[in-house]
Amino acid sequence: MKSRICIGDTSDPAIAADRRAMARQLWLLRRGSMTLADFRTAKTTYSSSVARSILKLGERESPGRIVLSGSIRGDLKIDFPLSCAVVITGDIHGDVVVTEPIAGDVAIVGGIDGRFIGRSVIAGNLELSGKISHGLHLTGRIDGSISVTANFSEDVYVACSVAGNLRIQGSIQTASNQARGGNLELSERLHVAGAVEIDLQAYGNIRIDSHIEGLTLITGATTGQLEFGSRCLIGGQLRLLGTSSSIALSGSFEERVLIAPSSGATIPIRTLSGAHFYDEVEIGDRIRLDNCDFRGCTGIGNLNLSGNDLFPDGVVLANPPSASNSKLISPKELTVIYRNLRVGMEDRGSRPAAAGFYVGEMNARLALALSQPGWGRYRFDTIILGAYKAISGYGQRPARASMWFIITTVIGTILFAIGGVNLWPSYPVDQDSVLEGWTNRDRALSVLFTLRSMVSFFSAPEAKFSALEGYLQFGLRFVGPILLAQIVLSARERVIR
Repeated sequence: MKSRICIGDTSDPAIAADRRAMARQLWLLRRGSMTLADFRTAKTTYSSSVARSILKLGERESPGRIVLSGSIRGDLKIDFPLSCAVVITGDIHGDVVVTEPIAGDVAIVGGIDGRFIGRSVIAGNLELSGKISHGLHLTGRIDGSISVTANFSEDVYVACSVAGNLRIQGSIQTASNQARGGNLELSERLHVAGAVEIDLQAYGNIRIDSHIEGLTLITGATTGQLEFGSRCLIGGQLRLLGTSSSIALSGSFEERVLIAPSSGATIPIRTLSGAHFYDEVEIGDRIRLDNCDFRGCTGIGNLNLSGNDLFPDGVVLANPPSASNSKLISPKELTVIYRNLRVGMEDRGSRPAAAGFYVGEMNARLALALSQPGWGRYRFDTIILGAYKAISGYGQRPARASMWFIITTVIGTILFAIGGVNLWPSYPVDQDSVLEGWTNRDRALSVLFTLRSMVSFFSAPEAKFSALEGYLQFGLRFVGPILLAQIVLSARERVIR
């Protein structure tokens, strides 16, 4: 008994109009009186069961390619193997579900008023274009490349093995533009042997947890977060040139990383926690790092901070960072983070840019010393680091060191004058204090004597003064060279290349 061919819902006027012609073609095709090449579906509306019958009968002829045009009503389920390529050029008013292997390419260049669900092996390439109104769900294996150029109304989920390249273009936009929809997820089960290119206008988040062996290029814009999960492995270069609300990087990155949005507002990098960088990471303009969580990041020294918007309020890392559920960073961890950032910049010959990280490192060391109880080594560090900060801003503020040099000179001059020191024996002093009746010449000579004492560490100027005033001169001889050295070193840090 021959199987009956189902044409579809005859109550639908669009389907009923072409029912007789389509039934005759299928009958002739089944009898062998017509070849698939002579079958005509263009400008016709037919049901998904008719499309399935065409595919099954076409498989019997073993053609190189089966082409379906026209409009298909209902869910199209390909649950039988095909040994040829499939091209659908018309609209599909329902879901497309592929659960059995297809030995050739699959191309759907019309719209899908539903979702595309792939759960099988496609031995060739997969090409989707048009509008896919209810999202995309890909699992299984693609032995070729995937090219998707479509507008989605729901989430896109890709979790398959791709032997070629993966390219996704278009937009993801839910009906209400809510954050719950419009997401793109490349699952940890996605393995792409080639390159990945994503150029999307997404009204949600983009999350990547995949293993990608080639170049990964992300452009376009998303209103949500761009996130690389902890299980992500990028074997090729990574280029982030699009815009998003924030960026979170974890996982492993084996080659060069470039983060440089081409336009738009400044984007904060929320976290680099758990990221492993094995090559240079260049962070350009329109990126902020002041609220980034660096804890657990391997390869911080590979960061090339070339942008002008990284730290708009000075080189200060927020504590705690802006990442959700972030805890306070301990002074010890903060010291290591600042040090690694500083060393990375110094290794690239950018000493002026590294100065801010050096100040942050020293402030973290001071905070660590202040947080320790007792009067051991940390109390000594507190005194030394506190004095170093107050005198010259850790060797970065020549103006501050110069101010202290001037203050010390004034104080020394006044103290010498109060004691009535006879700085010049040829001009004897009759009163107990030379402050009374001081002439301009006396003031100049006193200042000169103090300065000579401060810059003469090995041979001090001689004068007639008491033992207490001798100790004062000894103190000036000790403090003066230290302040001079801080002025010189701080000035060098400001002008060094």
